[in-house]
Amino acid sequence: MGGWSFEGPYSVGQLLDEPGVYIVIDAHADMSDPFIDVGESSKVATRVRSHDRKWCWEIFANRGEYAFVVMYTWDRDAKQRRRMERIIREYTSPLCGGP
Repeated sequence: MGGWSFEGPYSVGQLLDEPGVYIVIDAHADMSDPFIDVGESSKVATRVRSHDRKWCWEIFANRGEYAFVVMYTWDRDAKQRRRMERIIREYTSPLCGGP
């Protein structure tokens, strides 16, 4: 995606508290299904555990079960992660959080 390699899918408990860009997907879907959300954080695990759009993820995920694909970005700063997030949002049009 965008020339970047993502890993997963992972559950919340499998995520690292490291900098990265993440995509929320339906835990029962494949990557051709609509993306639920896209985000970035300096601490991915902490961010998704306390995310303000979890309610939206639950609505769009089959049986309320969502998962994450992530690209950890130890070599990128917050500005670069936000740029990646914006590009992926434009490309995927996630169901939560707007384009």
